[in-house]
Order: sequence, then structure tokens, then C-alpha cells
Amino acid sequence: MVHTESLSDMCADILSDRLPLFMPCPNAQLAMGEIGIGINRDKYIPRPSSLKDVHLQMYEFVGKLMGIAIRTHSPLSLDFPSFVWKPLADQPTTVDDLRDIDQFCGQCLEDLRTPEKNDLNAENFSSIIFENFTTTLSDGSKVALIEDGASVDVTFENRLQYVELVTEKRLAESRAQIQAILRGLSTIVPAGLLSLFTWKEVELAVCGKPEVDVEQLKRCTKYEGYKEDDPVVQMFWKVMEELTPGERCLFLRFVSGRERLPTEGELRKSGAKHALTISKVYSNTDSLPKSSTCYSTLSLPRYSSQEILKKQLLTAINYCSSIDSDFQVRD
Repeated sequence: MVHTESLSDMCADILSDRLPLFMPCPNAQLAMGEIGIGINRDKYIPRPSSLKDVHLQMYEFVGKLMGIAIRTHSPLSLDFPSFVWKPLADQPTTVDDLRDIDQFCGQCLEDLRTPEKNDLNAENFSSIIFENFTTTLSDGSKVALIEDGASVDVTFENRLQYVELVTEKRLAESRAQIQAILRGLSTIVPAGLLSLFTWKEVELAVCGKPEVDVEQLKRCTKYEGYKEDDPVVQMFWKVMEELTPGERCLFLRFVSGRERLPTEGELRKSGAKHALTISKVYSNTDSLPKSSTCYSTLSLPRYSSQEILKKQLLTAINYCSSIDSDFQVRD
């Protein structure tokens, strides 16, 4: 067994800005005055601009580290989205994978693909859409989609060509880096073997199951309207202890858009002191809880019993996993 602390420190360095390898998904980056949008705000993708030989060699090392993790059953703290895992499992990426890392881009493309949903037509298109045949990659670099693309406007007639080219370019923006990771991984675990598994199974083999430590979550929770010893708060923590590991991950995604708790280092870097805020709802006793994922806030009503609290919380986290309403381009 590889020393866990050493692996954790290594993974922290790999994902940090001390190395030019990975960057937070666009959904995690500040946008329109918000703290982030969409899902996967706690995940990282390869930097599209890191294409030097030394960079690719470093990506190969990351792949070898993944292979060692599989062989030795020593999970790595590497938070990657399906955008990265699918190519490693020889599975094609789709526009859904793009949307999962860049909600803004995904929704813009959807608006162009189905203009009738937003009352876009040939007459008003040019007064609403001001794009040309270029696109911005995850690291902020702008690239042309066709020759002299900056001088070719997107029109109602050519919009589908633009959508296709943007999707193709964005899905391939980290292809060289991911292929380098796969080369390194294949020196430890044959690539043909990886293709027998789904991308989620490959992620599980490399990273293990994400665990939400209830005691750790307690330590980094603050309260608004409630006190730590309020009966409803005590019922809430008892329910959290009763949840399965999978349900705790669903809760974390429901309330923050993340699938893992932030480390103390991440909290310090962001300037935050708490990973969760529990806010009191003064009306609607026994109603469904609500969340504000931008601020990791759980709006918790008063409940008449622990059983009702658990039922309502499970309903919320199981049926409200999508947080698309956090961010609407046209709103």
C-alpha cells in the first residue's frame, strides 16, 4: 500500500496552480458576479495550452500514477469530470460532457440549436447574437473555427455549422493532454483492459468512492437563524449520520454542486471559513428544504419529527440533482 499522505500531497500539487497541468472547470470560475455555475465546480480539466513536451511528459506521469493507484488499490484525490474519464475508457464525449464543465457554453449552443425556444428567428437574429466563427477555450484562449473566422459572423443560416464546430473544438481542446495521460496509464494497465469498463468504473478504480465525513462537515458549518443545539439542527445531523455514503454525496451536490468536501486548503484559498451554511426557514413547517448552491446554503424549515425531516431531505436530494436553474443565459 502506497503511503496515503504522500499520495494526497502529490495529488494536491498536481491539481494546484504550482504546476501548469490542470485548471478548475469553467463552471468554477467567476462568472456574471456569481461564485460559479452549473455542476462540477469542484473538478479539474487539463489546461488546453499546456502542450510543450515537458508538459506532456508530466501528464504521462499522472497517467502512471493512476495505473499505480489501480494496481495497489491506493485511491487518488483527483477530481476529474466525465470530460476526462470517458476518453480514458475509450468512450466518446458528447455535448452533455461539455455542458457539465461549461454551462455557459452548453446553454448558448442549445439556444442556437433550438432558436424557437427563445423566439430567435431570421429577422431578429443579428440584433441579438453577436458571435463570429471563433470560440474561447477553457483557459481563456480564443481560437478560430474556420480560416479568418474572426471576420465571419454567425447568422441564422450558418448557426448550426457554428454549433457543430464549437462543439468539436471544445471537446478536443484537451485531447493531446488526455492522450498523454492514457499513454502513461497504459504502461501500468493495458488500455484494452480499460475499455472493458465504463468511465465511472475507471474513475472508481483510480479514485475510490468519495466519502462525506459528517464530523468534518459539522466542523465547517455555520448557522443563520439556528443555533448548533437547536432541536431541528440536532435532528438534521442525526439524519445525516443515517444516510448512506451515496446519499451523503447527493446531499453535498444538492447543497453545493460538489461531490466532495473542500479541503481546508481550498477553503483558505477561497477566503471562505465554512463549507456549509444552514439557514432557518421561519414558515412552511415540514416543507421541502431548499438550497443555494452558489453559497453552499441549506434553507432548512422547522420539522415536527426526525422521520419527516429525513423523508423531505431524501426527496430533495434525489429529485433535485440538476441545478440548471442556478444559471440561465437569457435571464
